[in-house]
Amino acid sequence: MRVAARISQQEEGFPAAQAERLRRHIDPILCPIVKPEQRLSRQRFVQLLRRDKKRIASTLRSVLLQDAAQPIVTTQISDERWYDAFLEEAQLWHTGARLVDWSAPRAAHHTLKASKSEMNRALLIAHLRPGETQVMGEARADDVLLLSEALAVMARDEQPASVRAGLGGTTFRFLLVGAALRAASTSVLADAALLARPHAPLLAALRGLGAQITLDERGAHVSPLPVREAYATAVRCDASSQFASALALLAASGRSLTLTLSTRDDGGFDASEVASKGYFEMTLAMLQQAGVACQWQGPKVMLRPTPSLHEPARLLARPDESSAAIWRVASALGAPVTLSHQHASTLQPDGLLPDFIQKMTRAREEVTLNLHGAPDLAPVLTALAVGVQARVIITGAAHLRLKESNRIDDLCEAYRGVGITVKARGDGLEIPAGIQRARAGARWKTFGDHRLVMAGALLTLHAPLWIEERWAVAKSYPGFWSDMLAAGASISST
Repeated sequence: MRVAARISQQEEGFPAAQAERLRRHIDPILCPIVKPEQRLSRQRFVQLLRRDKKRIASTLRSVLLQDAAQPIVTTQISDERWYDAFLEEAQLWHTGARLVDWSAPRAAHHTLKASKSEMNRALLIAHLRPGETQVMGEARADDVLLLSEALAVMARDEQPASVRAGLGGTTFRFLLVGAALRAASTSVLADAALLARPHAPLLAALRGLGAQITLDERGAHVSPLPVREAYATAVRCDASSQFASALALLAASGRSLTLTLSTRDDGGFDASEVASKGYFEMTLAMLQQAGVACQWQGPKVMLRPTPSLHEPARLLARPDESSAAIWRVASALGAPVTLSHQHASTLQPDGLLPDFIQKMTRAREEVTLNLHGAPDLAPVLTALAVGVQARVIITGAAHLRLKESNRIDDLCEAYRGVGITVKARGDGLEIPAGIQRARAGARWKTFGDHRLVMAGALLTLHAPLWIEERWAVAKSYPGFWSDMLAAGASISST
């Protein structure tokens, strides 16, 4: 309907106001499409249109609008024109700013999908594991869908394959390991923004194991590892524990692995310096559930298969604490929102949020939060910090600069744009004492980062804001805006 409105406006003089009214009417029922030109190619789109029941003698008949309740049937719109309009409208829908007002929240009870962190680990373990594996839980996040689709392609046969990782760092890094264990070469394609993020420690470790990996502007091209019963490699993990997690998951295939960790230029190791250490601990816990014996002592991590690795197993992905974070913070700010799971997961690092909220809301003058183990909480915590009296200092999170956006400098810029002061630190952020409110009607920049979208949404509890690229949330929480509507938010284009 949105595409028909666009073509009607361009070709039949359908009034712009009516076209926008139609868009507003159908927006709440639409779901995001990740990279529509990749999910639905021009060739496939044309093939589907050629089956359209409105065709007569192979001629496509299009129903357009000249005005409200004034349809017209025309044969002047080609299949190609429809596809071009589809891409144009999808781009507008994904990136266009929307005015979000949550000043009248209402009671809502949300049931969240499974954690993408747990689900991605479970999917790769199930793909590699020799025993039958059932993955319990449902997740619709872009990162999970792309990983699932890619693993299905990689499992199909032993021929060379090409798979997509999109913008997902976890997806890309896990696929590199899956690709290295295939019998044939694999190209792991990724968006330019993802390729610009750091991957060198993982690539070096895989090359050290014998994999041949080349990088270009499209992605990584991986030739298989030499087949061995046991592997040993080293990886640096002070910028991200995800490198170590990806390598550890290799052990789900039944091969032994000795992993040597480092956190310093001289090769030294300090466990407290492992970035987001809890996610690596999550990986080891899930491997143990799958039948891999895990022993972590100092810099050495030893992973060995046990007989149960070949037996049937179930892996459960629990509700996503990263998604729960916005609702827990909203509740602290006074919104009457509850979750179907009351207790935060102890396996997911973002499950630490209730402790941080308690510290912030009880502090009178100043509170310091070390987010070294849970840096993804920083954006939503800043939205709470501007609503409390105490000065809030976020430390231990220098690696926030290496996320989907630079979550230190970009977040400060986003706050400046709505009239709020948040200061950058070398390893985090500082929010001055005193309650701050966003300037009503200001524009919240998200830099295409799903976590910044959620932080901006929290600010609309006190002032309506124009939120850019709101569908960036599909990366982790595609149902977010539907849940916002259920909680009383209004979303409009005017």
